[in-house]
Amino acid sequence: MGHLFVSYASVDRARMLEVVDAVRAQGIEVWIDQTGIAGGAAYGTEIASALRDADAHAERIALRDAITRLGTADLSGCALVGSSRACGACADAAFRARIARLWHGSPPVDDGPPHRSA
Repeated sequence: MGHLFVSYASVDRARMLEVVDAVRAQGIEVWIDQTGIAGGAAYGTEIASALRDADAHAERIALRDAITRLGTADLSGCALVGSSRACGACADAAFRARIARLWHGSPPVDDGPPHRSA
């Protein structure tokens, strides 16, 4: 894995920049999306819509966004970073999307490649 895509809300900027620095220290190239982030009312509408979805964990929303942006369901070579460890359903979704590695926390902890849940 050589690249990491990071997209975050402006309120999380300081924390995400800490994560980005730690990931870069691992020799991974990081691309930060600072222009495609919905703000204000658009962000609120997106979250409200997601909350009506039983599968709307942050990791699942991020996977759907990456699939849409990249135009493919195969996310081989991508990493998924979250503020906490992914639940079994999210880890399974990451596995099915072929995510290379999961990271969580600040500083980020490398959870390794996702595994199919039982």
